[in-house]
Amino acid sequence: GNIRNKKHFDELKEGVAISSLSNYNKLFQESFAEFMKKKGKLIFIYGDGDPVGWQFKTEIQDKILVSGNPFEKYLEVYFIKNANHIFSGQDSQKALNFIIEKWLFTNFPVM
Repeated sequence: GNIRNKKHFDELKEGVAISSLSNYNKLFQESFAEFMKKKGKLIFIYGDGDPVGWQFKTEIQDKILVSGNPFEKYLEVYFIKNANHIFSGQDSQKALNFIIEKWLFTNFPVM
């Protein structure tokens, strides 16, 4: 079903088991809920040609990380065009490095 209601967001925020929300990797879901409870900063980066990325998109991003979710200010999700699971192309590696560097400097600025 579609997971776009406040009750599920509140459960996620409180770290309640979310295994009923999705068939996606249950250990990931539990770890994600615990990490978000601590308000940790998180980045997800996938290649748009990566089947794992599209599973994340359809099972987590499109159902739980919808606009207005309680985690918006703590996480970012990126899909790099023309990239596979291991970012083997030079262009995808450059894009990956750029995203990671920007995220690190934004979230953990050097004094």
